[in-house]
Amino acid sequence: MSKKSKKNKLKVDKSFKLDKLKLIGIVSDLEDYRLAWLINQEFHWDLELRGKVYDKEGELCYSRVEEGVAEESADILKFPIFRFIEEEVKYEVSLIKNKIKNRLHIKSLKQFDYLLGLEGEFVYLPTQMLDRIKKFSQVQMVVDISSEMTSENYILLSYK
Repeated sequence: MSKKSKKNKLKVDKSFKLDKLKLIGIVSDLEDYRLAWLINQEFHWDLELRGKVYDKEGELCYSRVEEGVAEESADILKFPIFRFIEEEVKYEVSLIKNKIKNRLHIKSLKQFDYLLGLEGEFVYLPTQMLDRIKKFSQVQMVVDISSEMTSENYILLSYK
């Protein structure tokens, strides 16, 4: 008996403000869980796997970890999403793998293996975060790409 996964179709939230969202592009051949661990150690966060976005027949859907994994198939790619929410200070951090098997989650940001989304008020300035992530020996490049943020990219990064 197979376990069916509930699909959540993506919906546009018209209340978002792109100027409050920072986006950092990361180039690294690290496994996703290893990069999440390094970032957690550096910033004292608790990024954890919250779900996976999967592309089936051109339709993007989101599957939360607790809902089970989407059906296994060679034509379905699952892009892991790690998330940390700090409720007291009110900020969110999302780490999304952008490349899997030469396929992209956000095609316009094809040069980046990972995308780190930052929303809210942070203790660190984005430049300080960049400098600290650049020190990871397994990271080849880190770039503030907040100016590349579009409403389409926001939707693709805003899975809850």
